Amino acid sequence: MAEEGKNKGQESKNDVLETMGLFAEGVKECTSDTAISIIQYDREDKPICTLTGTFTEIFGRLKETEGEEFPKYYYRVAVLSQDTMRERDNAEYFGVQITCLGGFKFNIPETLNRYLNRSIKEYAKGIDQDFLYLLVRYVNYIHKIKRLENNTAEKMEEQISKLKKRYRKLVEVKDLSQYREKEGIYILVLDEYHVCYVGQSYDIKKRIMRHWSRQDYFSGTGIDMFKAYDTTRIFVLECSGRRVNINEHHMIDLIDSPYTLNCMTGGDAQYHIDNDLPVAKSQESEEMKESENIFLNLLQPLFEAKEIAEDFIVK
Repeated sequence: MAEEGKNKGQESKNDVLETMGLFAEGVKECTSDTAISIIQYDREDKPICTLTGTFTEIFGRLKETEGEEFPKYYYRVAVLSQDTMRERDNAEYFGVQITCLGGFKFNIPETLNRYLNRSIKEYAKGIDQDFLYLLVRYVNYIHKIKRLENNTAEKMEEQISKLKKRYRKLVEVKDLSQYREKEGIYILVLDEYHVCYVGQSYDIKKRIMRHWSRQDYFSGTGIDMFKAYDTTRIFVLECSGRRVNINEHHMIDLIDSPYTLNCMTGGDAQYHIDNDLPVAKSQESEEMKESENIFLNLLQPLFEAKEIAEDFIVK
């Protein structure tokens, strides 16, 4: 039996090493040869031309011709929607003034366009860029939204009902300005996606507005991938001291995994250490369980991005 266990352990180790090798080889293969088509827009947001090629083929040439003015244009991914908002938008929402680039709702084309233009600015600073990683983001966004499509409004209400029953002082918020410098737990509900997010803050208003106003939301995950109008309801439980960590942890634990954007179990690092708690929230449904091997998790989107690259070229 001992020998059998030893053999299984060696097999497991070999599997990990083999996957590490595949990962390294996969990353090596993902060179800057990924080509897509993009559309160039002038300052009045009128299309100038469509450009096709790898990142360096397109922007290497433009960087040479534009010189110190590079980049002076705005770009959108050609095969996606072209009616995305380019400028900053302002509005009043939940009783506070909010502002955000590109509108107030999560939108895959707009998010990718924003990332594309950030990449161009990084390239202008001398940092190598590749369209492949834009496509990796596209793959990740598609998968995340697809998982949420399995959620239902009825089940989402069940989650809210559980929280209300357990926490009698949990209140629905209509005016965020009342929670300036107020400490406690907040719950953002995204009814279109039938999912929520639980967070804590010493200043609930400020923290929520920070979620809504990120300029780098395209690099965010979970709640920071979404924008202000995606949040349709807000609940708050005012509390302080150690109760903040305890309540946040118990609230997240109470919600079924598919219905929360929290991947962590809630509470600060010391709270987890003191109570010997797992950091990551367990995923209950088989559909949401991805490979436990971190290398496969990282590698899969790269392979998928390579496979769909042809779909991003205008024929």
